[in-house]
Amino acid sequence: MPKCVISAPSSINYDAQLCSAELIIITGDIQKINLESTNEIQKLGLSKRLNSALGTLGWLCRRYVASNQTGVQINIDELRKNFKLKRYALLEKELEILIKKMPLSLNYYLLTKPTSQIIDMGKNIYFRYCAVCHTNPNLDSEIPALSLFTMAKQLSQKEFFARMIAGVRGTPKIVFHNPLSKEDILGMYYFFLRSDN
Repeated sequence: MPKCVISAPSSINYDAQLCSAELIIITGDIQKINLESTNEIQKLGLSKRLNSALGTLGWLCRRYVASNQTGVQINIDELRKNFKLKRYALLEKELEILIKKMPLSLNYYLLTKPTSQIIDMGKNIYFRYCAVCHTNPNLDSEIPALSLFTMAKQLSQKEFFARMIAGVRGTPKIVFHNPLSKEDILGMYYFFLRSDN
């Protein structure tokens, strides 16, 4: 009788997903830093986060870029220079080109109809692990833990899923590891959309 072998997801595919998600997140943060409604404290926090993200982007994307057959190059120095000089429009344009060359695959999230069981699982995860930080965001902090309900309803699907895929960034312990599965993310998203919060 043949053995059933379950293979782990390709590490290159995982790298590709994180790299592409990070490009979308950086773009969203740049757009937010330009909003008049973003207070100065949050702009400072976004600036710090963007500086850090642009500093690690080359490392995060290195294996994916090296294996990519389209010859994509990421000029990190140019991205960082444009950020430092606050040439946000040019930076957004450069990121848009990279996002098109290295698109984030959201097929699972956009084509899968979640069962009530998956949505209940998302709800349970939210109340067990997320609600403590995300229920009452401190808008006077540099990086507030914003309402996930609001984010799910106001962000584009692409940006919301990118942020969830890239992982929970609230604590140093889990900043580089996402504890959420695809089903967890899908369930949470539909729970947030269907809720009145």
